[in-house]
Amino acid sequence: MPFEVNPDSLRQAAAALALLPEEIDHAPQVKSQPVADALKGSAMGDVLAGLDAVSSLAKAVLQARFNEFSGVLALSADKFHGSDVDAAQRIAAVADFNSGNPAEPALPTSFPGR
Repeated sequence: MPFEVNPDSLRQAAAALALLPEEIDHAPQVKSQPVADALKGSAMGDVLAGLDAVSSLAKAVLQARFNEFSGVLALSADKFHGSDVDAAQRIAAVADFNSGNPAEPALPTSFPGR
């Protein structure tokens, strides 16, 4: 079954992704520090001591990447011109969700057709 991309489907996908950062904001905090304090000196205590910071960073990375990907899809919808080749190149340029710094977008500074 072929998958068709058009400006409307790109906008719908962009809108759906734009909602995810707020959902992430409402996800519960880990709050492992009290348990880490109780297990201080153990291997598990050491792991739990860093869990809050890692969890916060993971949320920030996901929020940044969902915002970035939403923006790429919206831009692709706006710049769509009868072919999904340029849109595909923009989407492919977005870095893997597990890489990069959330404060530094993984997108190139220019896109074909821009």
